Amino acid sequence: MSDLAQSKHDVDRPTALAAAIWLGIVGASVLLILPVFIGALVDDLGFSNESAGWIGSADLIGYALSSFAAFRTVRRIAWTRIVYTGLVLMLVGNLLSAVITTFWPLFIVRTALTGFGAGLLITVAYTLLRDTENQTRSTGIYWSFNVLGGAAGLIIFPRIILMSGSTGMFLLLATTALSAVPFVHFWLPSRSQARDPDRQEAPDAQYASIVRASRPEWSHTAPIFLILGGIALFNFGLGGVWAFVERIGIENDIEVLTVGTILSATYVVSMLGSAVASWQGARFGYLGPYAIGITIMFASLGALLQGSGIAIFILALGLMNFAWNYCLIYQFSAVFANDESGRMSVFIIFFEAAGLMLGPGVAGFLVERVELSGALWMGLGCCALSLFFFMATKWQHLSMRTLRT
Repeated sequence: MSDLAQSKHDVDRPTALAAAIWLGIVGASVLLILPVFIGALVDDLGFSNESAGWIGSADLIGYALSSFAAFRTVRRIAWTRIVYTGLVLMLVGNLLSAVITTFWPLFIVRTALTGFGAGLLITVAYTLLRDTENQTRSTGIYWSFNVLGGAAGLIIFPRIILMSGSTGMFLLLATTALSAVPFVHFWLPSRSQARDPDRQEAPDAQYASIVRASRPEWSHTAPIFLILGGIALFNFGLGGVWAFVERIGIENDIEVLTVGTILSATYVVSMLGSAVASWQGARFGYLGPYAIGITIMFASLGALLQGSGIAIFILALGLMNFAWNYCLIYQFSAVFANDESGRMSVFIIFFEAAGLMLGPGVAGFLVERVELSGALWMGLGCCALSLFFFMATKWQHLSMRTLRT
């Protein structure tokens, strides 16, 4: 069997997908529990909302930096080596975080160690997903299990924080990093490989702007960067909302543990969003379903702005989590469909993290000055701009089609 055939066999094994799923959960662990993470910084370490938001952003800044660094190396260096490097950085960073109580040392450690290391894990996980035979199915499964990991974290971490404060939270994050070692050792394919050039995929009705030698170089990547810009805006707005959603619940006179339970229960609804998007696939294109997902997100954020009480809070979070994962599947699939080289997909995590790394900090700034509604308005505006970028991608594709004819 050739190296290429062996590589494709490896990435399409269920165990390889399981490794990618667990690496994704471990790598995104801070993001998955971000509301309680920021709550612990405010309540236990005494940080302001703005300072806590920037500490939450620190991990995401590290995500962005490592994904950019991995743009070329992820296809040249063994995946196992990249992941082990990331796990060591995460372990050391979380152990140091457990004994740091001031802003700048903690910000630097979270950026340079835990965030950078986590980004290496997620970069490998995303690259593996992109190399699988059925990308939409693999991505849907990945995000469904990612949701389960997040739901479990939102149940477990608030209880650990109540018992042992932020120190216990950081030690549990370090333990979570260690738990990935068996998955890497036994199940992760050892080396990356580019996509099989003979592989055929059905083009999507809205985003079939695949690289062709007869087209100018700028047009090869323009649609991808428009999509990536939309992804960055989406994550910028919603990352800010997600960071302070626990504070929104407490503002509505809901107890901390109850908020954690609601976050966990409604987070599971994300699986339904992933499942619906995976079932639909590309049958209806990408733009239409993405617009539907953004509309549902508008309804969720509007309910949080206008409503009060536990019932509205539960309904709004359920809608938000459904729409978030529903949109994610189409964001990933749109990039995959336009990326024949296999190298541009690595930028998903960079643009995703670029939005997420700024969202909590900017939202914290607004919360300190405009109250919690500032974060919600930021989320609404960014979702609208994200949809505009996806629409602009369609217009660019149609203009290229016109030029060719």
